[in-house]
Amino acid sequence: MISQKRGNFISFEGIDSVGKTGHVARLADELTGHGNGIVVTKDPPESEPWDALREQFQRGEKIARIADSHLFLAGTLDNYHRVIVPALEGGQDVLADRSLDSWLVYQSVRLSEHFGSTQGALDYLLDFQGQLVNNGLFTPPDKTIWIADDPSVAMRRSEAVGKSSKFENLAMQERVATQYEALANVFPDRIVRVDINGRDEQQVYQDIHAHVLGALALDHVEPQ
Repeated sequence: MISQKRGNFISFEGIDSVGKTGHVARLADELTGHGNGIVVTKDPPESEPWDALREQFQRGEKIARIADSHLFLAGTLDNYHRVIVPALEGGQDVLADRSLDSWLVYQSVRLSEHFGSTQGALDYLLDFQGQLVNNGLFTPPDKTIWIADDPSVAMRRSEAVGKSSKFENLAMQERVATQYEALANVFPDRIVRVDINGRDEQQVYQDIHAHVLGALALDHVEPQ
């Protein structure tokens, strides 16, 4: 019996309001139209029971930050085991609008007061991630597209469309951007940076499109 070829796991990361969701949707439409089996996921998950926690994820501050960080992690791991793993094992490619990297960077900022610095918090969370990986409980994406932008520009974009969450303020986003830089230095072979500041959206999409096709070993899908 010929075994099913495992699908590819590609995640999209970056600070808020850099266009991740739109690029993922566009890629999914293109690749599906060319016969590729594509599954799109979002983190935090928008499925039960996590959709009921949307307010806590986005704005809630009623529980301790260390508990809040592990609530985010629980949602990520549940989505990984219930959605991503079955898709990959079934030979489908997964495009993830955020994954565990978001947890690492955002929560290292949120938990910095417990560890003396954002780097101390990031080291703690990276060790936690390492335990998950070493015990077969999580496998990092095959490729991560990091969409990078000037936080002040991204926040003006966020304000223009009326978005708001406990993360969407300039001070937070500047620190998160720094943590993405640090994380990219930890995983240089997996995380590829695509800068969007001052660039045309179509140019940005063409770069993202090329990186994704390279990760999927495809060369026959032209960007629309």
